[in-house]
Amino acid sequence: MVDTSRPYELVLLGANGYTGKMTAEHIARYLPTDLKWAIAGRNSKKLADGAEELKKLNPDRLQPCTDAVPFYMMKMKTHFYSHRNLRIEERRT
Repeated sequence: MVDTSRPYELVLLGANGYTGKMTAEHIARYLPTDLKWAIAGRNSKKLADGAEELKKLNPDRLQPCTDAVPFYMMKMKTHFYSHRNLRIEERRT
């Protein structure tokens, strides 16, 4: 069951880095097009540029929201996307 109190089903932290970019591209190409997701990192300009690149990969999908916030301000309970086994897991950190 999906928790409807959360604005996103998936938040990708560190989307500006190499691995984050690769993961975001995978999400844009292969996950359901109605997925409500966000990319987060420390540099808002890089996030906006990354979101534009993702839009070019799959213009028909719901595009990610972007947010530049310090990681310590993010909620402790988040969803993590595991690109190895193609599933979404909920973890407490």
